[in-house]
Amino acid sequence: MGHGESADAEPAAAGPAAAALAEPAAIQPAGGAPARTLTERLKAEALRCALYNGARRNFYEVTDNVLKFATVLTSSGAIAAFGHEYGAVGVTFSIVAAVSAAVDLVFGLGRKAAEHAVLQRRFHDLMADIVEAEPLDAARAARFEGCLHRLYGEERPAMRAVDVVAYNAAQASLFGETAKRLAVTRWQALTRHLLPHNAGAFPEVR
Repeated sequence: MGHGESADAEPAAAGPAAAALAEPAAIQPAGGAPARTLTERLKAEALRCALYNGARRNFYEVTDNVLKFATVLTSSGAIAAFGHEYGAVGVTFSIVAAVSAAVDLVFGLGRKAAEHAVLQRRFHDLMADIVEAEPLDAARAARFEGCLHRLYGEERPAMRAVDVVAYNAAQASLFGETAKRLAVTRWQALTRHLLPHNAGAFPEVR
């Protein structure tokens, strides 16, 4: 995560998942349903982190492609000829080309997308391992929890609103009507890939 943060109570700023497995108060599903089993929590955590990294990967890939397209388009010969005839337009296109190339180069969007793709695959692999190992005894559960914590250490600082969206999706996928959901405001949703929202509140939806 992130890609890790903990969205079971309220996602931590460090990345997608930290304390979720150890907080009994945070694992009660909505509607008074029984607490989740350790296996269910492990699966939910792995899926949440996979979805988080998938969302970040998609954001970086799309942004990277848009910037590359803008750079190529505004640097093309046809645009240059058009700009030669209309000076102000030519200057504008030159600025767009320079800014697009600089942003793509400095922020390494393609590299970040690749990093999240690797983490997404590893969390999905871990999810598959948990499913294949069911039912889990204490030793296996501890091993899978250790794998999660090792992966947390490879994640970048979390974008908390992205993590909450991933958390809600994972809960809905695994638990259906008994899923616990956290509220995300429209502003948080619109800016989730741009702002960390470390001070944001994500109350449980009752």
